[in-house]
Amino acid sequence: HCDLSEYNIMVCPCRLVENSLSDPSDQDDNALQVVLIDFGQAVNVHHPDAKKLLQRDLTRIKEFFEKMSAIATMSIDVAEAFVTMNDDEETAVGNEDVSRKPLENEQ
Repeated sequence: HCDLSEYNIMVCPCRLVENSLSDPSDQDDNALQVVLIDFGQAVNVHHPDAKKLLQRDLTRIKEFFEKMSAIATMSIDVAEAFVTMNDDEETAVGNEDVSRKPLENEQ
């Protein structure tokens, strides 16, 4: 968990973000990607309130981008599944493919 308020989120062109999930040559020049910054307030995944804090922050992010109405967001369940996975294996979450595996303590 970290402070996932709108002040710690950047939206930038995909071509400027190092991302192992996509091939830069396949990206549209206008495609955007969310980048999270400032993890100074992060809590350990074993913290008793980690799940509650993560859900709160994911909800805030979704609400912030929905207010802008031009930006589509994934569901809270899909977002939570995505951010609580490791990079080891490919897994399908909802209708979205993510290249990550659930953490042991989240299974």
